[in-house]
Amino acid sequence: MNAQRLLAWGELEDRRRRQRRRGLARLPLWLWGAALGLAGGVEIARRLGLFGAELAGGATLAGASKLYLVAVVGAYTMVIFGSPFRLFWRHDAAVLARLAIPGRSLFQVGLVRSVRAAARVLVAALIAAGGFAIAGDPTAAGADAIAGSITSIDLAVRHLAVACAGALIAGFLAPAMTLLAGAMVASDKLQATLDNLGGELRAPPSSWLGVLPGVTGTSLALLAMATAGWARGNATTTIVGDPHTLLFIATAVSALAAVIALRRADAVMAPALREVVALDRERLAHVDLVKPTAIDRLVMRTLLAGADRAAVVFHKDARLSRRRFPIPYFFGFAGLATLLILAATQPDDLIAWAVAVSAFIGTYGVVMARRLLTPPTEHLRFLSTLPAGHRGGTRAKRTRALLWIGCYLVPGAAAVIARAPAPASAAIALGVTAGAALVATLVVLRTGAPDE
Repeated sequence: MNAQRLLAWGELEDRRRRQRRRGLARLPLWLWGAALGLAGGVEIARRLGLFGAELAGGATLAGASKLYLVAVVGAYTMVIFGSPFRLFWRHDAAVLARLAIPGRSLFQVGLVRSVRAAARVLVAALIAAGGFAIAGDPTAAGADAIAGSITSIDLAVRHLAVACAGALIAGFLAPAMTLLAGAMVASDKLQATLDNLGGELRAPPSSWLGVLPGVTGTSLALLAMATAGWARGNATTTIVGDPHTLLFIATAVSALAAVIALRRADAVMAPALREVVALDRERLAHVDLVKPTAIDRLVMRTLLAGADRAAVVFHKDARLSRRRFPIPYFFGFAGLATLLILAATQPDDLIAWAVAVSAFIGTYGVVMARRLLTPPTEHLRFLSTLPAGHRGGTRAKRTRALLWIGCYLVPGAAAVIARAPAPASAAIALGVTAGAALVATLVVLRTGAPDE
């Protein structure tokens, strides 16, 4: 069994699954990417005044560029955070872990799938970049002459260059970092060392599968922020140097990481896959207990110290969700760190980037709220058997979900508002984003909660 045969079997299964779907869900992801890219290109051209000044709505090149870069970074971030699922958490991972398959073949399958996912985003980015090429004179849409005689083709090429660098990071660097995370999960010596150093701040081993992809996604976002001014012709350099050099370094590091990962995959991938699968299936390994954090314990002592004993459910959810879903928690921390970096550096697109990052934090908050009501975190038919009962369980899960917004979204948004050149505009934009996340979270909890 080699990588080619594994991919063939996986593609056959994916086709069969897609054929069982109905309506538009049966369309290949390539077509969805092309359609979204076309829609993005039309919107970019509209913002640049292609359909007439009266239809442009006062939008400028800055708005079109922000839309393109934020959308590209968001799409590649989802590809990056999908790397652990392609390598270790697929539905067939437990079967593959039992077979005598070379680690290099297993990693090649995950690498190819990541490259394909990044390529789908790149196709959409290529089509969307056509909106810059067909829009005409960029100076009429607000481009400065700092970069010289920049043309619409130059704008398209510059934005596409950032998208290509993102594709290499998502397609090559992310799987390599995920393989490194798997090796760290499987290393008993490393885990023992970290446990001795961490004390009470002891995270589950599977947390590395969220930490390293999170670092990769944050690096991509910072790269796009640094090159945003150069991409739209408002600057000839970035805050860290020449943009061409920066993009070259990003692509070279991504390619080199993939090569190194391929060379080490035979020794690392198979043991890492077995260890991750064992951690995910408690019947095959010891239960990897995770203690509540200091914030969790404070909440249990203050907000949930009532007669309904909601702290019992909160304590259970804190341990299970942090053990089973480590990636979102690091994503929330990375999002908070990104917002604080934005507040400290104050880039030209501060509000746009802050809204985009806040939207991703809020989206993950909604996802985590839903996971509080589904296995393996919760079996709703058993909730009424706990000492807290229905009322206490509902209160605990609502507190748990709102704690996400309070810990990750609110502090970062407050820092951005305090440092923004236009605090009122930032407060309105981030307030709407946080409010939407709050409403969506409460709706998910209400619709998914058991009947009393």
